[in-house]
Amino acid sequence: MEILGVAANVIAVVDLSAKISSLCVQYGREVKNAAADIERLRKEIASLQGVTKAVQDLLNGTDGKKLDKSQLETYLNECVLLLKNIELKLTPRTARKLIGKMGFTTLKWPFQSKEVDDLVRQFSKFVQAIAHTLQVEQTSALLRVERTILSIDWQTVLRSLPVAEGASYDSRADQHHSTCLPNTRVDLLRQIREWAFDPHEKPIFWLNGMAGTGKSTISRTIAKDFAQSGRLGASFFFKRGEADRGSISKFFTTIAAQLVHKEPTISVPIKEVIDADPYIAGKTARDQFDKLIVQPLASTLAARGPETLVVVVDALDECDKDEDIKLLIHLFSGTKDILCQKLRILVTSRPELPIRLGFQTATGSYQDVVLHEVPPDIIKHDLTAFFHHELTQIKNEFNQSVPQDRQLQFDWPGEERTQALVKMAIPLFIFAATVCRSLADRRIGHPNQQLQDVLRFQGQSHTSQLSATYQPILNKLLNGLDKEQQTSIIKRLQLIVGSIVLLGNPLPAPAISRLLNIAREEVDVQLDLLHSVLDIPSSEESPVRIFHLSFHDFLVDSRYYGEHLFWVDRKEVHSRLAICCLKIMNKNLRTDICNLSQPGTDRATVGPHTIRSCIQPETQYACVYWVYHQKQAGLQVQDNGPVYTFLERHFLHWLEALSLLGRATDSLSMIKESQMLEDFLQDAHRFVRTNIATINTTKRFPVVVFIDALDECGEQPAVKLIGYLKDLISGLPPTNSRFGIFFSRLTAFLTKVDWEAHIWGHGQAHIFDEPSRCSDPRCVGHAFFSPPEYKDHMQDIHRVPTELWNRRLRPGSKELSGIENQVIYNPGDAKENYRKRRIKDEHQTDSIQPIKKIRSWLVDDSFSNISHENELSTQGQAPCKGADQQDSSMRDMPLGDIIDRDGGGLLLEQKSEQHPKQKPK
Repeated sequence: MEILGVAANVIAVVDLSAKISSLCVQYGREVKNAAADIERLRKEIASLQGVTKAVQDLLNGTDGKKLDKSQLETYLNECVLLLKNIELKLTPRTARKLIGKMGFTTLKWPFQSKEVDDLVRQFSKFVQAIAHTLQVEQTSALLRVERTILSIDWQTVLRSLPVAEGASYDSRADQHHSTCLPNTRVDLLRQIREWAFDPHEKPIFWLNGMAGTGKSTISRTIAKDFAQSGRLGASFFFKRGEADRGSISKFFTTIAAQLVHKEPTISVPIKEVIDADPYIAGKTARDQFDKLIVQPLASTLAARGPETLVVVVDALDECDKDEDIKLLIHLFSGTKDILCQKLRILVTSRPELPIRLGFQTATGSYQDVVLHEVPPDIIKHDLTAFFHHELTQIKNEFNQSVPQDRQLQFDWPGEERTQALVKMAIPLFIFAATVCRSLADRRIGHPNQQLQDVLRFQGQSHTSQLSATYQPILNKLLNGLDKEQQTSIIKRLQLIVGSIVLLGNPLPAPAISRLLNIAREEVDVQLDLLHSVLDIPSSEESPVRIFHLSFHDFLVDSRYYGEHLFWVDRKEVHSRLAICCLKIMNKNLRTDICNLSQPGTDRATVGPHTIRSCIQPETQYACVYWVYHQKQAGLQVQDNGPVYTFLERHFLHWLEALSLLGRATDSLSMIKESQMLEDFLQDAHRFVRTNIATINTTKRFPVVVFIDALDECGEQPAVKLIGYLKDLISGLPPTNSRFGIFFSRLTAFLTKVDWEAHIWGHGQAHIFDEPSRCSDPRCVGHAFFSPPEYKDHMQDIHRVPTELWNRRLRPGSKELSGIENQVIYNPGDAKENYRKRRIKDEHQTDSIQPIKKIRSWLVDDSFSNISHENELSTQGQAPCKGADQQDSSMRDMPLGDIIDRDGGGLLLEQKSEQHPKQKPK
């Protein structure tokens, strides 16, 4: 018996079913005594035909290849055989024809009722089996569709959530960091696991301990353990000096992204949040925590069952800002009901004051363990196990690399010296790890000699344990050198290594060389002898990192000043780095740095390779961190100094580079947090804030932002790209200016301003002198007021737009032809220049009529808020809040009187046919 393919069987079943159904109809008309049996069989055959057509449609569809054909093939093959047998019996033949007395042919039903019952049962079984297969397949198809939709949401969410690179426990940056050895930290690891699995435990576990007590190793072990058991929701390992890992700027978005990886269903509510608020990643930490973590978990993990997810937060003390540390603890503890049900948070840190204060306010929501208060016997046991494991490995690797006569003894280093190391290390595991890395580093010397150097520090006080950890390694750099040579080596180390430990983000060795303007060979020689304290990768593209923050402390902490020769003056190094950053930017920044040619190019289409090749790592670093180093060094901006010169030449180039790097928003915080920059760049923060939607949204056009810069930057000399940009205007996409119809590019004579006033743009122009009081959504921009000392030049302005303009006036005005009217505000000392001016109603083109009165009211004693209606009418009530408070003496006063009394005025000037006079320099 040949088994046909599924497709052929489907066609055969459909055709045979149609033929048999037709025969049954014929038999039903002629064989009256079997009508019920005939109808039963016909209906079952019709059901089989219907379900088989559904299979045929599925095979012809896009999911046909995914259909499970094994069971269908069996069912359909049996159906074909059975149907052929029925067709054979139902087909009229001579043997089955009866010749009636009247001479015509009659049919005889070939099946008994019991046979029909058997056939109906068989076909019913086939129909149910095939239908079940279809249902399963359709369910699978629906699941595939749901998974596809979920995958789209998942991908959309991950693209929208900024992630701190290297923050997860299994990141490439920390791949060489170890986990706890077997049979070490046994009690502590068991305690943490029990806390995580017990639904009645508190939501936060705070593991704290002094520097070097093994907190990160424990965190990494727990994270790996929970990941393998499916309990790890996310992990974030803070690390000072590693860009986004040193702050909370990307903390919640990183946690949310990892939760989406773990539980893809969370992507649905997170996508809804992002759709509703595309800028959620830039909102407050409280908003991010609530909308990206708490609410999605509450809405999606209800079906997860009793199991909880664990989030591991390591080295919280390495977060830059104390306020952020306390805020995180407050947020974690403030949602303990939700956290208890679905989420547990393991936090490790040093017991620094901000963290202790934060946990003091979180009473009742956490339990803690103090590592350096763990019983000494347990610490001694674990350190002994660690040294036995590491020293045995060091001995074996050394012996494999040397002849037998140079090999270390079988029991090296001996139990006595091992226990001496254990005693020196308690309770600092970082001491043990650093010593073992040093002993394994053949570039430094023989393991036995290095061990003797370490043991010389026995008996040091606890406060000098870091000296015992790091000084033997650094002292080797000076062995055999005279005093002058030692001084040279120390200065080189303080510059190169001091820079490495104080960088805002780690850099590869070649970039360090170029940033510091030091020969690459000199950097490599310095790093070659420090592999036990620095993570120095073989790849030139990977950054150099410190293994542990305690090395940073040893070099720059003021407590170690005078204790060793290698102490680094952090202000001096920050100052050097700030100057180096400025030099790099002055050298490398330029217009269209990535050679995009067209300013309308979407930044999202600029590949990372293009950015890396056009903006070298040291230039990227300088753009992001030069302000940080200026601030840390306490440097001030001086006229014609390096900062002034850089901003004068490259302010917009700097913004363009930041935009290409996806760090445009960083410029806001740099300008805002640095008082010296805020004082110098009076308009920069306002300009970037105004244009940030263009700079840093989905469509990122790096050069477009300069167009608005032409008038935003006022009199600052930083704007040097005007000619270039105006040549490219035609290639730019349309900008969405928030200044509405009042946007205009103007120049005038002022060199400074007194104050700002918001302008509304629908129907009326209401002027306020208190920006902080403006809450009306109609506000579209700013107006600026000239100081009294420039009153003599007011008559020089003849042509300005009819609309209220809102840009800061600056020197070097150009003739603006074809413009009829103007609106200008000026203090009272300039009123005489306005006395005889006439006001033209823009809606009355046939005549020029003076307006004698204008309605006004007071909000405070400093300035009159003036309502100017479209028709320039003196009728109607002022629509603004505060109109009911207007001073009755101010009603129906001539415009000149308002200027006289309150030091401000409104003017629409008649068109002048003369060219404007020369503006003052």
